[in-house]
Formats: sequence, C-alpha cells, structure tokens
Amino acid sequence: MLQLATCEPYFNEIHGGSSVNTYIVIYSYTTDEFYNNEWIDELKFYMRNLNRKITNKEHNIIRNYPLIVNNCNKLNLVESLVDNDGRELCIIHTYKINIIKRLWKKKKLNNAISA
Repeated sequence: MLQLATCEPYFNEIHGGSSVNTYIVIYSYTTDEFYNNEWIDELKFYMRNLNRKITNKEHNIIRNYPLIVNNCNKLNLVESLVDNDGRELCIIHTYKINIIKRLWKKKKLNNAISA
C-alpha cells in the first residue's frame, strides 16, 4: 500500500543492524495528518537533528551520503515494507507522479492541436 512518508537512505552506522541497500522510513503519515499539516513539525524536528546525526559519517556505498540525506526534507509517496529485523524500509514512488503529469500534459497538448 502506498503512503506518505519521510525517508532516507539506510545506513547501518546510524540505523543499526546489517547493511541494506534501500531507504528507511523515518515518519509515515495518514491522509488526515497530511491535510491537518501535522507532518510539518515532525519534518522540521527531523531536519534540525539530522546534521548532528550525519556529521563525519562516511557511508560504505554512497559517497555523497550527507548531501543526499540533506535533500530528504520532503514527503515522498512510498511503498512500505517491513523486513525480518522489523525495520520499516520503503520503495520510493514519488517519481511516478511526475511521469503521470508529463503524460497528461502531452495528451492535453495533442488534444488541443487536433481540435
């Protein structure tokens, strides 16, 4: 099931456990929490504490990990998965919204030209 969430690349030095090459869910939100803007304070709290968490950390796979994590200051549309260790991992689907928008825009443009 798709949901709204903030997520970041998994890093075993910060998140614990064995290394996994995917994203981990930091916060997930219901539609009511989204519409009531309850996610904004949690995102601000997360971003304030993020720099302390990643200072002087080098990821074993991702060279620019701090830069990528600093860009995680947004909501994503994700598919949430729980692994055997109980970690809530996710697959990001936000890019699909842009694909749909692009196809819709192209379809509207083709309809306008043919009319």
